[in-house]
Parts: sequence; structure tokens; C-alpha cells
Amino acid sequence: MKSYCTGDRPDYEKFQKWAETVPYTLRNPLYHWTHLELQRYFDIQDIVSSRTAKKIYDTCSAKLQTKEFSVRNLLRRMNVRAVCTTDDPVDTLEYSCTIETGRLRDSHPPRLQTR
Repeated sequence: MKSYCTGDRPDYEKFQKWAETVPYTLRNPLYHWTHLELQRYFDIQDIVSSRTAKKIYDTCSAKLQTKEFSVRNLLRRMNVRAVCTTDDPVDTLEYSCTIETGRLRDSHPPRLQTR
């Protein structure tokens, strides 16, 4: 089962496994967060299950291909004001700093000098 979480299975197969699991999370915050985010950001009202997985996945995938659902626009819709990193304290942040977020904050104490 690990291959469906962190392995190399295709994205749809990973989502299908999550959808099969969601009904068992009833009365757990994961159940509510899953549905809340699908409703709030993707306007999907369906209950997540193995029967609805393909429709939900296809709808979200199509929306994520549009400019309206770019990473930057999703962050705007969520009212994100800053993006913080939890990289290794000795990391140079060279890759994080290439993200054009406007603001990037390091959540670690002052970084060690690595040079």
C-alpha cells in the first residue's frame, strides 16, 4: 500500500485509493477537510468514494489545467500572504527562492553559513 502514498503509482491510482479510504474517515477531520476543500475551491459537492473518484479526479484535473487554477491563483483565492519553507536548516534555499510568490519566509531560526 505504501506505493499508493509515496511510491511511483500514477496520480489517479493514488487518488482512487484515497477515495476508497475517505468513507472510513467519517467523524474524523480528514473526512470534513477533504469535502470542504473540494467544495470551496473546486465547487464539487459529491461525496468522495470509489464510485465518485473518477468524476472528481477528472473535474479537478481539468480545472488545474486552467490559468484560474494556477498555483499562484489558488494561493490568492486562499488568501495566502506568505509561503514558508521547512527545508533543512543548512539548505541554501536556492530552489525555494525560485518560486515567484512575492514573499518566501524561512520557518527555521537563522540559517547556518554553509560557505
